[in-house]
Amino acid sequence: MRTACPALLATRILVVAAAGLLLAQPAHAVDDDGAYWSTVSASGRIKPGGEPSRWRYNVMGQWRNFDRGPGSDTYLLRSGIGYDLNPRMSLWAGYDFFVNDPDGGPTRKENRYWQQFLWGAASWDWGRLTLRTRLEERDLENSSDVGLRLRQLVELAVPVPSQDVTLLVSTEHFTNLDDTDYGALSGFDQLRSYLGVRMPMTERASLEAGYMNQLINRSGRADAVNHTATLHLRLSF
Repeated sequence: MRTACPALLATRILVVAAAGLLLAQPAHAVDDDGAYWSTVSASGRIKPGGEPSRWRYNVMGQWRNFDRGPGSDTYLLRSGIGYDLNPRMSLWAGYDFFVNDPDGGPTRKENRYWQQFLWGAASWDWGRLTLRTRLEERDLENSSDVGLRLRQLVELAVPVPSQDVTLLVSTEHFTNLDDTDYGALSGFDQLRSYLGVRMPMTERASLEAGYMNQLINRSGRADAVNHTATLHLRLSF
C-alpha cells in the first residue's frame, strides 16, 4: 500500500479538523450575522547600531465592520514590544486603542493594556504549532472598572511548498476574570475559530485571507455568532 507524503497527509488532517471546528454550532439558540475585518500590520527586530537584537516590535491598524443590528464599525490601533527568551519563546507587552462607532449611537473608546507569552511549541517537517497566552486589562470610557481577560490561542500552520502558500487553522478562547460595570461577567466570554491561507507577495510582504467564526457569550440572551471574512496585509522588516 502506498503511503501518502507527510505534507499531503498533514494538509488533509488540517482541512478535516478545521471543517469540523468551524461548522460546529452550540446546541442552544444563536443570533447569526456577518462581519468583515481588514488589517495592516508591520513587525521586525529592533536593531540598535544596525545589529539585530532580541527585541522585537509590532504595530497594527484594523477596521472591523459588523452587520449585527443597525451595524457598527470598530477601529483599532495596536503597538507591542517583545523580547526573545530563546528562538522559540518570547515575552510581549503592548497597548491597544479602540473606537467603537455604532450606526445611530454614540461612539465608545477603550484603552487596553496587555502582556503575553508566545511559544513555538512544536515543529515538524510538515508544519508548526504555536501557543499564545495573553492577559488584557480593559479600560472602557465612562466605566470605573478595569476588566481582566485571559486569552489562549492555539495555531497550526502547514506550508504547502508546491502552491507557495501556508494553510492556517487556529482557535482562541477568551475568559473574563472579573465582573465589571460595563457588562462583562466572569467566565467564558467568546471563542474565535479561524481558517485561512497566507500568500507571499514580496520578500517583506504577505497577504492573508480567511474566515473566522466568532461565538460570543451573551448572558440572558441568545449567543451571538459572527461569520467574519478577514483580510490581513503583513509587512516584515
